[in-house]
Amino acid sequence: MYASADNLVVHGFKREIQALQSATLFIKGDKASAAHLSAMIDKLGPFEKESRRDLADLYRRTCASLGIPAAAPELSAEESALRAIIPKPNPHLIGALGLVNNYPDDKYAFPKLGALVTFSYELLNLMDGKRNLLEILQAVRAEALSSNLETFPVKDVREFVEALKKAEVVSY
Repeated sequence: MYASADNLVVHGFKREIQALQSATLFIKGDKASAAHLSAMIDKLGPFEKESRRDLADLYRRTCASLGIPAAAPELSAEESALRAIIPKPNPHLIGALGLVNNYPDDKYAFPKLGALVTFSYELLNLMDGKRNLLEILQAVRAEALSSNLETFPVKDVREFVEALKKAEVVSY
């Protein structure tokens, strides 16, 4: 639970920084506004560290009160293996599969998504050829937790990405 909460904090700050950075579209050469925006973004780094430190302190105190050791969270072997996979979208496929295109359903239908069905679009959307599959999984898990939705096993994500690769939606 601590690892999930820490992941939520990390990705919450990433989203906030990205939201602020998107305001640069409206600045259009205004140096004072750009400096103000930059200062706002710079304030978030220390606040994130403090938030994560407070969360770690809470974790340690909770473990102590329960009489259990406060072990540092570690990635499973399955999660670690996801670091080596960097899915890159097929540049020839445009639009959401099955929604705004004429791609054949027999090739681009993924019926065995289970709990992943809620997150399949988000997983696919984050596959940009830059993020590894672990980064993508952690971002989507943070979204699930912040929305109070059930998450999904690593195995399901791996199978989904392999099906996308087989259908030539992504490569890696």
